[in-house]
Amino acid sequence: MYLPKGSSRLCRRPCSELAAKLVLDKSVTGRQLQDATDRGYLVNLETRRGRPARIVLGDPMPENGEAVLPETGELAA
Repeated sequence: MYLPKGSSRLCRRPCSELAAKLVLDKSVTGRQLQDATDRGYLVNLETRRGRPARIVLGDPMPENGEAVLPETGELAA
């Protein structure tokens, strides 16, 4: 069910099934999937609303030490 790094395999599972596997609430899992999709780390190939997501890996995650969020000083500027 999980996609290994560098994999282009398709994962087609309902959010509720992913939530159960991750031992998280369905709403939390949905928000995390949406956030990862918005950031480009995951890509949902399904275009029809209400259908199970068709998730593939998108852009690689930042290497250790690279910031995903901007520094406080950058936000204040």
